[in-house]
Amino acid sequence: MMVVILTIEQKELINGFEVDGNLVIPITNNNDNYFITQAQAEMIEPFFAWVKELPTEEYVHPIIEQP
Repeated sequence: MMVVILTIEQKELINGFEVDGNLVIPITNNNDNYFITQAQAEMIEPFFAWVKELPTEEYVHPIIEQP
């Protein structure tokens, strides 16, 4: 799954933004980057046109070490 990478400032701008009852809440990946899914980016693009210019990367599922 491809995700859209955000800076901290960009995350703050869109965090909690709602479109048709859907909230956008960026989360972090293994690289400590904030991201949203491409579907979320498409949903908010009419309101935040700059999201279409943001870098994307393949989502890396967090590795949870077992004790």
